[in-house]
Amino acid sequence: MLDDSVMENKNSGLVIEPATRAIDMDTVPRDGFEFIHQARLEEDLMGSNADSNLKVLQLSTREKARDFSFFATKLKTEKTVLKQRFPRCEEFWQDEEKDEVGWCQLLLGSELCAEIYEKDDTGVQGHLPLLSHILYFSQDEIQMIIKYLYQWFVKIGMKSPIPMWLYALLACLELPVDVDFQQVLEDFQMECKRYLKYEDEYDLHVYFILAILFENFCAH
Repeated sequence: MLDDSVMENKNSGLVIEPATRAIDMDTVPRDGFEFIHQARLEEDLMGSNADSNLKVLQLSTREKARDFSFFATKLKTEKTVLKQRFPRCEEFWQDEEKDEVGWCQLLLGSELCAEIYEKDDTGVQGHLPLLSHILYFSQDEIQMIIKYLYQWFVKIGMKSPIPMWLYALLACLELPVDVDFQQVLEDFQMECKRYLKYEDEYDLHVYFILAILFENFCAH
């Protein structure tokens, strides 16, 4: 059963609520929140051998990326029923005329927005990808926000809740996409590879998004 339970952004200093069910390494995440719980579990299970850890990380994230397709299919095939269970959150949608900075503050919060755009931190908390949010995006909005998330990743890395929003929005993305947006996905995949090579080869969140893109959206 899909869940609209609330989790908070770890980087904002807020507490992430416990998972609503048992999460282990074989669990198929039902949403971006369970992905974060599973990612933390995987980090805890990593041993001290670097080469072994890297292989485990690569294999595990690829397997989880394949599981992602089940979540994406469920979102699409049960969308009508899910909308009945999780009505549109009007507070989230109260300002639909947002620019890039406005979307950044809405999704990531003012602290990360200030880091990205060199603006003042106004203390505004970001939102998480609840079903009462993501079910109501148009495909144009989904593609636009994925582009923004890509740009924000390039600037500050895969800081939470960026991977959570990517997980949720990629699951909502309908295929095929046009040539231009397909190139965005391909470029995003290449940037993830570059990041792992030159920035942090053990970044679990980057590995996971890379694996999702590779297994589900990009040419092999």
